[in-house]
Amino acid sequence: MLELSSDDACISVVVPLTAMLLEKPQSTGEDRSLLQLKAALRDSMNRRFAHIKREPHIIVATLFDPRFRDAYFNAEETAAAVRKIRNFLRSVQPADRSVTDAQPSTSSQTDTSWTATPTTISTSLWEAHDNLEQTTAANEMKNFHRMNRN
Repeated sequence: MLELSSDDACISVVVPLTAMLLEKPQSTGEDRSLLQLKAALRDSMNRRFAHIKREPHIIVATLFDPRFRDAYFNAEETAAAVRKIRNFLRSVQPADRSVTDAQPSTSSQTDTSWTATPTTISTSLWEAHDNLEQTTAANEMKNFHRMNRN
């Protein structure tokens, strides 16, 4: 299990962790004061973490981490991140080499399940990520079989 306070903690866990934290205080039919507390907590976390998905170094780290890839980004966020990465690569590469404009081969182009946010409420944040990962793998397998039948 990945420990956030360990020496090997990585910036790529910031987006998944904030997504998991934002999913945790969902309304589940408790009394009114608890629902109000959860709503206030969600609003506060949304305000505090709104900038996270706009930080290029955090976006790139998350997209390049094979555990997460684009699972916590919608299609627009992923496309914007790919543009930023291409622009950066163009700015640092030698003049005689070029970055192609070919569409990247990402799962988000063929399978929108990668952009889903985790909806499973569990006792562990990483358990919720694992559940998302399993659901995504199952959806990819279904799409693979569906495409091979045609």
